[in-house]
Formats: sequence, C-alpha cells, structure tokens
Amino acid sequence: MIIARHREAKAWELACAGKTQAEIAEELQLTQPSVSRALRRAYARVTAECAGRMLDYKALQHGRLEHVLREALDGWERSKEPRKRSRRHVVRGKRQEHVDEAITDEASTSDGNPAFLETAISAAAEINRLWGLVTPKRLELIPAGRPLEGLTDAELLQRAREGADALRASESGAGVTLSLSSHEEGTK
Repeated sequence: MIIARHREAKAWELACAGKTQAEIAEELQLTQPSVSRALRRAYARVTAECAGRMLDYKALQHGRLEHVLREALDGWERSKEPRKRSRRHVVRGKRQEHVDEAITDEASTSDGNPAFLETAISAAAEINRLWGLVTPKRLELIPAGRPLEGLTDAELLQRAREGADALRASESGAGVTLSLSSHEEGTK
C-alpha cells in the first residue's frame, strides 16, 4: 500500500509537470493502464482535499461577510439615533479655574446614513453569490406571439444582431437566462 501511494504521488507529480501517461509509465517502469489507475486515485484524493478546503474557505468568507453585514446594520441603527453634543466652557480667574461642562441632546433625529444600508445590501448580495443563490437575469429576445413571421431576411438578421448585442451588454451572458418567447415558459 505504501509503495502504491508513493507511485501515485510520483505519477501525480509528473502529470502536474506536463508528462503524458506514456512518459510517466516509462519513467516509473509501469504500464500505461497502471499509471491511469494511479492518476485516477490521485485525482480523486486531490479533488476531495480541494473540495474540503473550498468549503472551509467559503465558510470563512461567509463568516467575514456576516460580520460586515452585522456591523453595517448596527452602524445604520446608530446613525439614526439623536446626536449628543458636548460643550466645555472654561473660566479662568486669578486664583481659581472654573470648568462648566454641559452635554445636550439635539432636538432633531436623523434618517440614518444610507452608506451603512448600501454596505449591508452589498454584503448580503455577496453572501448569496458565495453560495450560488443568485438568480439569473431574464432576457426577452423575441416578444410573445409571432412577431417575426412577416419580417424579411434583412430584418431578421438585424433582430439577431440586436439580440447578440443585448447578450454582450448583460455581463457577457453570465447569469442570463434566454427566453425566445413567453410561450416556451410553460414547456420548460
């Protein structure tokens, strides 16, 4: 078992260096099918390790984003509270110094600082994106009914170009669901 694990590790190292299975087999004095099996086991082990690390990293990022979200919401609540002002008045005489200090509440309340809400919304969106909870945008390329029926080839080509431009404009097609017509929704 130890020798097999050593061969797997060496085969993995050579594969990562860009060697083919035939070259690895020749160097390790194994058959190509043996190298293939060793690499399959190595791939499975490395993939499992990476998946575990990825989940750990996602959990850490989630915790950090939750902290930002809580801090932003706390800041929002604090920004709505009436502000306190303090004044200090010092009177100096020949023999004594008199300090008069007063703390007063402002009469008006604040609506709150919207920058805190923007940060909270951004943090919540990042949490959703981290866990894949982002819903794709929907692009209607062809309106409902049969609007293309009477168009010429040139007009159809123009519509196709407009649709392609719309796709490019919407974040290079990332997170976009295409809909050719509203009638297709019932068939999906």
